[in-house]
Amino acid sequence: MKNARVLPVCVAGILLGTGPLFAQQKAHPPDVPVKLTVVFSEYEGSKKISSLPYTLAFSVGDRAQGGMLRLGLRVPVKQGKETGGEQQHSLAEVTEYQDVGTSVDCHATAQDDGSFLVSLTAERNSVFEPGAQDKPIAWHPGNSAPTEQPIFSAFRMRSQWVMRDNTTVETIEAADPITARVTKVAVTLNVVK
Repeated sequence: MKNARVLPVCVAGILLGTGPLFAQQKAHPPDVPVKLTVVFSEYEGSKKISSLPYTLAFSVGDRAQGGMLRLGLRVPVKQGKETGGEQQHSLAEVTEYQDVGTSVDCHATAQDDGSFLVSLTAERNSVFEPGAQDKPIAWHPGNSAPTEQPIFSAFRMRSQWVMRDNTTVETIEAADPITARVTKVAVTLNVVK
């Protein structure tokens, strides 16, 4: 009988003692929808020859994954492969594929002062046509396939910075050592309201 009275008192004490623990847990802040615009611009000297914008919309928050973009083609590349035993050797043609185009991965974290810590990884790959005065070409199904092995040009960048709503950051400026074309990357962050 004595134990029957003690049990409800113990349970009440435990529940009252843990009340402050439940009160101290923070509720997750709501995700913030943002739009990130990444613009790749190419220059020959001071003349702008192309400007390619990509816009990604995603949420910033504890459960948010960020944004990802993959756009381009897979270009066939023929490679020789030796087959056969000691007495018979032949060269079999094997086709592999190289990704050509643009890849963008971004993520943002909300800061206490209302700004965002933005991380961006971007990659652009293009095809050079041998013998075409070392100028890059945009290879697409309408073009005839290169008759020789294609030469690939690659541009990769990774950057991180703090941004506020409705701001633009010019993240990188780089010159291609073959064509001397300058690539500039500008990023704009907007909070979607």
